[in-house]
Amino acid sequence: MHVFGYLIGMSFYVAAPWTIIVDSPIWNHKTKAELSLPVSDFKPITFVAYAVSFITFTYASVQQHRAHQILASLRKRKTGNYITR
Repeated sequence: MHVFGYLIGMSFYVAAPWTIIVDSPIWNHKTKAELSLPVSDFKPITFVAYAVSFITFTYASVQQHRAHQILASLRKRKTGNYITR
């Protein structure tokens, strides 16, 4: 594997937990009242963004599953046995 790709992957696993910590109420010094989202602040565009994100994620997951099935089928011999090495 290329060293740069390895470093990018490792930096992701180091940085991912920090995104949760930085977004936490303790880090932002927010009170409980500030954390609640009033219903009046809900915008229809927010729902659309979530819906598009969900549909995109679902579509990508299905495509990835299909790609993995195709790759796995390439390992099969005509007899049905898998090629291990």
